[in-house]
Amino acid sequence: MEMIGLEYIDEDEGLKLLLKLIESQSAKGVNFIRGPKWASIHCVGTAKKGRDLAMRAKLNENIQYAIGIFHDAGKLFEPDPFHEVIGAWYAITHGEEFGLVRGSSAGGRKSELMHIASCIIADGPVYEEWTNNLYAGSKSRYDEGFDGKEGIERIRERLEKLRILLSPDGTPLSLEKLLLPSKMQQKIWRNENKI
Repeated sequence: MEMIGLEYIDEDEGLKLLLKLIESQSAKGVNFIRGPKWASIHCVGTAKKGRDLAMRAKLNENIQYAIGIFHDAGKLFEPDPFHEVIGAWYAITHGEEFGLVRGSSAGGRKSELMHIASCIIADGPVYEEWTNNLYAGSKSRYDEGFDGKEGIERIRERLEKLRILLSPDGTPLSLEKLLLPSKMQQKIWRNENKI
């Protein structure tokens, strides 16, 4: 359900945002993606596909576009393989600044940013890998991508905060509810349902 007075990042703004983030993060030496071509082809293409699928399913195509444009943004900020966690974190903490949503009330914008974050973080393989290995502290195929034990602890800390931030009542969500797609929009977004 689209909130009255709420606007979402559009196609032109989305590409400009990604290119700006790539440039600023590269200048800091912190960019962990493949470059501007990746943004224009992969992220914009994914956002368009999410929007098209949402239109066919009669869902809010604008929010699906925002989710798509930001789905890999975590790769811009930190060098770890769980970029979904980082992307969800940045959607909540910097989404307004980045222009993912505008207008409405502060509460309305926050609510939509939480929704965007919940769709970005929902990922079955991340859930499997995290719950079977990393959360329990054992080795993982993602070990190479982490900055040692500190990297794993950084993600664990973000996951714990997201479990509370994305909870409707402040009670920490289970990792299953946090990381597995459950809402129709999340399922559409992850292309689990063929429409």
